[in-house]
Amino acid sequence: MAMRKSAESELRDKKMMWILGAAVAFLFLLWILFAPGKGFVHHLHLQREIAALAEENVRLEARNVELSADIQRLQSDNAYLEKVAREKHGLLKKDEMVFDFETTKKKK
Repeated sequence: MAMRKSAESELRDKKMMWILGAAVAFLFLLWILFAPGKGFVHHLHLQREIAALAEENVRLEARNVELSADIQRLQSDNAYLEKVAREKHGLLKKDEMVFDFETTKKKK
């Protein structure tokens, strides 16, 4: 009978060690996933942020090329310069007059 109790006790101890080991492994996995500033979730967030910044960088580089071409055209093409000055900045030639035919809205 004493032999049987020690076998049961040993079996219970082994089972308890497996449960304890599984709990420690589970906690370790949780730590790997959710560790503040180091975990896998944080890593995924940083990867998304890097992708968004790379996309914005490509967009800004394309815009930079467009603006460089616009600057070059403004420096070399007088007709384009005049067009931009008139449309965007409302500039006039000497002795030019502007007639505005828009009707003003009446207040009620």
